[in-house]
Amino acid sequence: MIVRELLDKVRVKLADTSEPYLWSYSDLLGCLNSVLSIIEAAEVFLVVEPLSCTTGIFKYTLPSTVSKVAQIVDLNKMRIEDIVFNVRQDSEINKMSKPHWWAVVDRQVYVYPIPDSDYVFDMLVYPSWFIVSIDEELPFYDECLVDGVCWRAYLTEDTEAFDLKLLVIMKAVFIMG
Repeated sequence: MIVRELLDKVRVKLADTSEPYLWSYSDLLGCLNSVLSIIEAAEVFLVVEPLSCTTGIFKYTLPSTVSKVAQIVDLNKMRIEDIVFNVRQDSEINKMSKPHWWAVVDRQVYVYPIPDSDYVFDMLVYPSWFIVSIDEELPFYDECLVDGVCWRAYLTEDTEAFDLKLLVIMKAVFIMG
């Protein structure tokens, strides 16, 4: 589903389907991004991103679509341990084998030991979303997004359509899912 389709559903719920609109597409896009940032901050939505490790390379940059890494697992779904970086003995620092530890520092994923071959791991991550255009594909769709955008739209102070009772209902639907 593209963003415009979601915003059209929002318009129906807001009873704002004819021009001149009370909320522009730009206003509603801002409301959508606000809702997505709330979802991101709540850390309730996990997605899988691949982490392709290359022989001899131990540091990888997180994609911009990732807010935070929750876990990394190998293809057998065995968890590799997250660690807090510490200083290792010089004799161990260049050890090469299948990685079984990871850490994230300044948007860099570090794996240890250094990969002795190419490996692919699954990162369970909290996504980071920011929608720029109403013609983009939505990262996911759930009816709570429609309710959330309506809720944020009703928080707009300069709207003539402000209805406190509806605002309370929209907020409750969004929070409770």
